[in-house]
Amino acid sequence: MNDPSDSLLSPVRVFLDANVLFAASLGGGSAQLWDIPELQLVTSVYAANEAFINLGNREDGLELQDELTKLLATTEVHTVADEAGLFTPYRLKDPNDVPILCGAIATHCQYLCTADATCFGEFYGTKLDGLR
Repeated sequence: MNDPSDSLLSPVRVFLDANVLFAASLGGGSAQLWDIPELQLVTSVYAANEAFINLGNREDGLELQDELTKLLATTEVHTVADEAGLFTPYRLKDPNDVPILCGAIATHCQYLCTADATCFGEFYGTKLDGLR
């Protein structure tokens, strides 16, 4: 009989929006995501670049960008073919967030972690192409 502790479950894939990367770089509560071994944190070059730009607009931007670099070292970072969101059937209130949604779907994540309730709020609790 197999010991249940011998079976390894696949980690839960969580796509991180730029605002979550930004907050984690500041040392906010979202930084705790990196401490959860059951999660595989994923993002896109598009989201990472947005976070880098926004951090760079702060007085302490260079230090915070260094922190983001450290976080990204243990995060899957993907270039997504449809970063412009041209081929997605989904339209969002802010077209700049379409590449975030496309990135989460294209990288086969189960969850999108975002603080953007204005754009994504209507989708909370629903599934889009397997993504919550």
